Amino acid sequence: MSVNVRSASLLAGVLLGHAEQIAERTASRMQERLPSYATWSREDLIPVLLADTRRLLEAIRDPDAVRGRAEMDDRTPGETRTRPGVTSDELLRGWQIGLEVVREEAHARADELGISDCVRLEFVQATLRWGDVGLRALVSAHREVEMGELGRLAEEQAALRRVATMVARESAPQQVLHKVAEEAGLLLRADTTVIHRFDADGLGTVVGTWGKAVEAFPVGRRTKLDGTDSATASAYREQRPIRVEGYAQASGAIAKEAKRLGFQCAVACPLFVTGHLWGAVTLGSSSPEPMPAGTESRLAEFTELAATAISNLHARAEVERLAEEQAALRRVATMVAHGRSPEEVLSRVVEEVGRIGGADTAVIHRFDPDGKSTIVASYGALRESFWVGSRWKLEGNSVAAGVHRTGRPARFDHYEVSDGSIAVSAQNLGIRSGVGTPIVVNGRLWGVIAAGTSLPEPLPADAEPRMAEFTELAATAISNVQARSDLAASRARIIVAGDEQRRRVARDLHDGAQQRLVSTILTLKLARNELEHDQHDAAVLVAEALGHAQAATDELRELARGILPAVLTHGGLDAAVRVLASRMSIPVETDIDVGRLPAEIEATAYFIVAEALTNVTKHSRACHAAVSARLGTRSLRVEVRDDGIGGAQAEGSGLVGLFDRLALLDGSLRVDSPADGGTLIAAMIPVADTPPLPSGVGRKT
Repeated sequence: MSVNVRSASLLAGVLLGHAEQIAERTASRMQERLPSYATWSREDLIPVLLADTRRLLEAIRDPDAVRGRAEMDDRTPGETRTRPGVTSDELLRGWQIGLEVVREEAHARADELGISDCVRLEFVQATLRWGDVGLRALVSAHREVEMGELGRLAEEQAALRRVATMVARESAPQQVLHKVAEEAGLLLRADTTVIHRFDADGLGTVVGTWGKAVEAFPVGRRTKLDGTDSATASAYREQRPIRVEGYAQASGAIAKEAKRLGFQCAVACPLFVTGHLWGAVTLGSSSPEPMPAGTESRLAEFTELAATAISNLHARAEVERLAEEQAALRRVATMVAHGRSPEEVLSRVVEEVGRIGGADTAVIHRFDPDGKSTIVASYGALRESFWVGSRWKLEGNSVAAGVHRTGRPARFDHYEVSDGSIAVSAQNLGIRSGVGTPIVVNGRLWGVIAAGTSLPEPLPADAEPRMAEFTELAATAISNVQARSDLAASRARIIVAGDEQRRRVARDLHDGAQQRLVSTILTLKLARNELEHDQHDAAVLVAEALGHAQAATDELRELARGILPAVLTHGGLDAAVRVLASRMSIPVETDIDVGRLPAEIEATAYFIVAEALTNVTKHSRACHAAVSARLGTRSLRVEVRDDGIGGAQAEGSGLVGLFDRLALLDGSLRVDSPADGGTLIAAMIPVADTPPLPSGVGRKT
């Protein structure tokens, strides 16, 4: 096939009809050979190469028309094709590849059309000439773009330094966040910047804002994080940078507000603090042109600085919190050490707990035997319903009821579904979440400290162990007061018991031995008178006096045995217990595996056995009993068992006296007496040293 193409300009006109194929082949070759262009999408690269190809062929086809606007047209390809990350060398090689593909296509078309070699040579010369013009324009444009990029980088680094300086100076977080919003908005040519904090209830709180949306998104405003075309809400859900272009179908609170403000494009970057999603920084633009590529990565640098500022704030707040808690603990500990009343200590404890750890109110329940609780201290909003002295049923899903059921810390992060009087009252007072920690006094569950907050965020995850330090101090205060009260009561009982014993001894002496001795004296006086007159009657009177004296002696011996038996003094615990057992009306098995012990230890053990066996005789209806004594590690264990009807009460006067006596020796007494299950009385008596058993001591009978 032969076409009358007699010049390079006509061949260029033919090639313009194949410009798209030339651009596609050029793009493929450039992406194969040049790494930087391999990162471009063909959709972005081919239009640029097509424009370059057409301009080159138009210049060859009509040089005079192009010269009139050479400056404009020659610069356009360079500006269009220059991109960040493409070096000057790759730009040059890419341009050469484009000329190479144009010449290959020219030769192919020349062969098809039968174009002469002269025309081909002319066309090659034209491509060299106009290609050189285009190359110079490309290099010039690239330099300008590089300078612009350097300026942009310098501007960006300056903005980042300004924010970093504020962070380093530990400026207030509100100031830092406002600065981040301002610098990011100005640098990235946005109309507005909004920084949201993501809250636990699925809402976002504005903590920083700049630009035209300040009134629409003021600091403190809380908004639902909903909608599919909201950049902020999408960043919340997907935890990655999000770009939204167009709000035609706006859904969700933030997207609808953005549409109302006329925004056309938004970019949001999530903000992570200590590895956890904290919030997002969002840029908005009302320009019809999309935000430049790379906006997300540039915005991320600002979010990192904001995260550092927030992290520093959290660290400072944690240090301040620890210092405040330690000071609060010292204040409470000082009150405990000074022996202040439980009312004062508990009032201070509940106040300190209510001020720290995110709580704004607190209350202390004392658990009562009837399954209810009594408020003994209250602070904050809860005082309105939970006043001191009020009583509550321990039911439902309140933290107090949870602690009462399990004996362990309890937490309710949401009181949305209230069950029980305590939970309903707390919800009515605006309490949204609560935490409770048990108060354990001397190993027994005494009550609970419950703290609550009206804020949407639940109390911190470490609230329970932090509150536990205060509950320990409260328990110590209660224990100290109980110990002082028990000691005073014990002393009073000992005094009363001592007085009663002295009165009994005086009564027994007066009614018994004393009367016998008086009779003896009178009889002896009569005998003396009779000796002066009739010796036969004197002998009878002397015999009567001897009888009175013997009876008085027996009564004194019996009285002394009631105070402390001689067999215990001379024979030890084993012998004394066997004597007690021998006087019982039922069989009593004894197993006393101890030798001689300090006098006060033996006396205490003896009185425990004596009181227990007395109770067996009076109350148990038992058929059999057993007494044992064993030396353990620095302690003596004494046990008395029976097979009676059980139901013994530890509050009986005899056992209370034993409790008091053991308390003086730092010992303990346990009474197990289930109905129809017999009774066990077990005592532990500390012994400083455990001497070896002498031979023959500690027999089982």
